[in-house]
Amino acid sequence: HWPVKPDIWICATALVQSTDPEVVAAQVGVGDDPSQAPFTRALARAEKLLVVRNRAVDLYERIWCCWELFLAVQYGLVQRPGALMVTGPPVPTVSWSDVDIQSAQASNPDDKQKILSHIKRSHY
Repeated sequence: HWPVKPDIWICATALVQSTDPEVVAAQVGVGDDPSQAPFTRALARAEKLLVVRNRAVDLYERIWCCWELFLAVQYGLVQRPGALMVTGPPVPTVSWSDVDIQSAQASNPDDKQKILSHIKRSHY
């Protein structure tokens, strides 16, 4: 029981997982700046981030998951004790330096380029 109910970002329940470009565009935006996407603004208000791993897809293989983790670092969720919660099946331990987001995939190749460009410009 938590004394205060935190704002938690859970991607799998916050976004409709779809291959329909119109459904995705309505959630992530259609501009060139992923930082203006509606879900990015929602994540900025989260006090905690719940990452739910699965055996089917490594989250580092999906560009939008990498984007969310990038934002979590920028917003201080990774650094703040107790703000990043991870659940799901165990996966091999990965160091941040071992993650290569250049090889991450997106259903829309334009999304991948926009995200990579934004991250590169951030100098993070």
